[in-house]
Amino acid sequence: MGETKPSLLQRYMALPKKVRLYIGISTFIVAFAGDRITKNIEENNAIREEAEKRLAMQQQHHQPEKSN
Repeated sequence: MGETKPSLLQRYMALPKKVRLYIGISTFIVAFAGDRITKNIEENNAIREEAEKRLAMQQQHHQPEKSN
């Protein structure tokens, strides 16, 4: 009744070394992949924004001026 549950660190340390290594490596791989994907999305968004700005400037530059 009065038993306390082991802490998360204690339970983690009780796992076999290979399992802890697998957890660490897989966590690193997921974090690395997420970073690369996020960076790629941000770069694509920046390129798209720049292209839209240039297109808008080009369209404004080539529009005939309205005369009264």
